[in-house]
Amino acid sequence: MRNIKSLIFGLAALVVAFGLVFSMSAFKSNSVKRAPVYFKYEGSTFDETAYRNISNWQHTSAPEEEACIGDSDICILSVDSDNLTAPGSMLDKLDYFFNTDLNGSGQVESYVDNPANREAEQN
Repeated sequence: MRNIKSLIFGLAALVVAFGLVFSMSAFKSNSVKRAPVYFKYEGSTFDETAYRNISNWQHTSAPEEEACIGDSDICILSVDSDNLTAPGSMLDKLDYFFNTDLNGSGQVESYVDNPANREAEQN
């Protein structure tokens, strides 16, 4: 009788273990790498107000070809394409992103200054 109970508990534990493995693998996210969109910063000051001025930015599809001179400040900004949902040009989309998703005080500067969002800095 003791062996039968041990066998039943062993099988039950095995079923639970397989169930957990199966359920965890079934819910794995299929993370898709989103396409970055690049913008070159052409302003001469590096603060929240200047970053929010959309005329200081230029959309670029070849960030590696852009010349950057200056003192290790932002040159090329990388923005996830999922953040650029507004209609219009890429600059319109960036402006909308800055003014809608990053509408708090200092949020654009924090976003631009985050190394994860910088494709290139000025040399």
